[in-house]
Amino acid sequence: MKSTIKINNIEYDFEMGETILEVARRNGVYIPTLCNLQETKPTGACRICIVELGKMSAPVASCSTPAAPGMEVLTDSPRIIKARKTVIELLMISGNHNCAAIGNAKTELTDFMQEVKEYDSSTDICTAYGECELQSLAYKYMVNNRSLERIPTNYQLENNDPLIGRDFSRCILCGRCVQACTEVSVNNAISHGYRGNIAKIVVRGDKTLPDSECVYCGECLQVCPVGALYEQRSKYDQRKWQVSHVESTCYYCGIGCKLDISLKDNRIIRINGSGKGEPNRGQLCFKGRFAFDFIYSSERLKYPMVRSGGKLIKSTWENAYKKIAEKIESYSNKYGKDSIGCVISAKHSNEDIYSLKKFVENISVTDNIAHSEPFSRFNINYSDIYEYEKIVIVETDISRENPVAANYIKRAYLNGSELIVIGESEIELSKFAGKKLKKLSDFKPDNNSKYLVIHAPGYDVSSLKGKKHIYLNSISRENNTIGAYMLGIGNEKYEEIKKKKLMISTSPSFKPGKSVEFLVAMDFFPGEQTEKADVILPAAAWVEYEGTYVNAHHQLYKTNKIVDPPGSVKPLWMIVSELSAKMGIGSEILSVRELWNEEIRNKFNLPENFLYEELHKGMALLGEEISNKMTAGNGKIDNESSKIHKIFCSFCDGLADVAEKRVKTGV
Repeated sequence: MKSTIKINNIEYDFEMGETILEVARRNGVYIPTLCNLQETKPTGACRICIVELGKMSAPVASCSTPAAPGMEVLTDSPRIIKARKTVIELLMISGNHNCAAIGNAKTELTDFMQEVKEYDSSTDICTAYGECELQSLAYKYMVNNRSLERIPTNYQLENNDPLIGRDFSRCILCGRCVQACTEVSVNNAISHGYRGNIAKIVVRGDKTLPDSECVYCGECLQVCPVGALYEQRSKYDQRKWQVSHVESTCYYCGIGCKLDISLKDNRIIRINGSGKGEPNRGQLCFKGRFAFDFIYSSERLKYPMVRSGGKLIKSTWENAYKKIAEKIESYSNKYGKDSIGCVISAKHSNEDIYSLKKFVENISVTDNIAHSEPFSRFNINYSDIYEYEKIVIVETDISRENPVAANYIKRAYLNGSELIVIGESEIELSKFAGKKLKKLSDFKPDNNSKYLVIHAPGYDVSSLKGKKHIYLNSISRENNTIGAYMLGIGNEKYEEIKKKKLMISTSPSFKPGKSVEFLVAMDFFPGEQTEKADVILPAAAWVEYEGTYVNAHHQLYKTNKIVDPPGSVKPLWMIVSELSAKMGIGSEILSVRELWNEEIRNKFNLPENFLYEELHKGMALLGEEISNKMTAGNGKIDNESSKIHKIFCSFCDGLADVAEKRVKTGV
């Protein structure tokens, strides 16, 4: 039911249940706030969002006051502006807010700066300078003098964590980080502690972060309005005027979270969640936020290598291609084309995967290419999870494989959904479960409830099919599993193909067996497969070239090239294209755009106007008629994705120890 409210003498419609702040924001009326975090319960803690009501004597917090029919609101009356200035000044005197510190005595600022320097052990100004929301409000309302005595800081800087620093001298106790932890990611690692002038934000048991139960999702970092929480690796490198931003999509799992990537001097310095819509609503997990600087590791493979005299030596691309071509011809003649196989990682782009499939069709038996990931399908929007009365998790540790999806599940639990966990292993979601069962056969659903069942990809849930009140879903663990299936590559023949005599592998976790006589490895890093490889071709990481992917929701999306690859590293599709041209089995493809428009678009059976240059507009949901053409494989459940994630994290500064601490078997 719609009613009306007047804000600054202009009438607006509103829905019952909306707050004054929500109505104002929806209609473009500015009301400042520091504590408000969307999609969480309002707290009214900061008091910056106060407004005046015509019929009430005291100002009210607009974030926590429901709009009411006939209400008349003033957002910028002289009385409100004066009150806001007082609130801002009270916040500015609480700790080391030295960005706008101006005192009456000439020596006061210098003394204050020296005190801050001793606290920070740094000559630079606050890490949030230029982006601090309190600083912006201080300038907006011209709060530039100190009529009140500064309140000293009670707690020392915590700088001993490899990823997140905590500066208590800048904390304004707004509580946004607590809400992000308890209501968004629902990890319950931090809370308000103590009272009065010794109040602080604490981790459980008032420990430091390395000793806490923090899972390092970084939600607290992203929502902090001041410099109280900062990322160690970009502490003073993220000044707003020095940084550019590029949007892309996360590489680590099938959700396809939207990213806001910060760049400085052509180098990634920080990643935040981007956007307010599906799939991630600005959220990220540990891997998506922090596991990116493996691309800068000194251990990256940068040049082709060819084995000679039992040793791998640096080679040119020309020589490496020549060696591969000679061996393919030799094995084809000696053992037949069926002796040649290819295993891929389902993390590569559609362009990579399509190029490899086309190459294998030319040099071997058509279907001698596979990956290890089972088929999956997530049929609903993630926010729709809240609508289910009962949520059943079957044989999947979704908090590890798809952490952002797990956040939605935990929030559904907070909203009253019952959680049922089925499986032999104890998982993080077990803490929230009303029921824990060992086997699917123990699950006895009633006929009166609406069930959402999320199962491991490839797990047999056929006993639940056909029941109208049970909705079956699974989320792919790799970012482009569905794209691989749509291009005709599944996991059914994985175990058979990986034993061929000549193998081409793009999967870091591939372990060549005794049957493999010649191995071509396309990879980022040295590892178990490259140690046994006869030819190594260095492949570009996903941020080093553009491409397309299909997430678990069967949405097609495009990623952008963010940085240049090191050395002579090339994208996988380009490597395959050049090799094909050298072998005379195909013309060289010049761009991803050409690959998409001329070939892949037709493989996906997309309309003619579905051109590559249009994909930058966002995700596109692939139609049912396309998705239904896929067939699900029954591949076994394995830990390949966890192994790959662990490999990447081991090459990121500070992440290896944190990852090992968080999850003992994989990341």
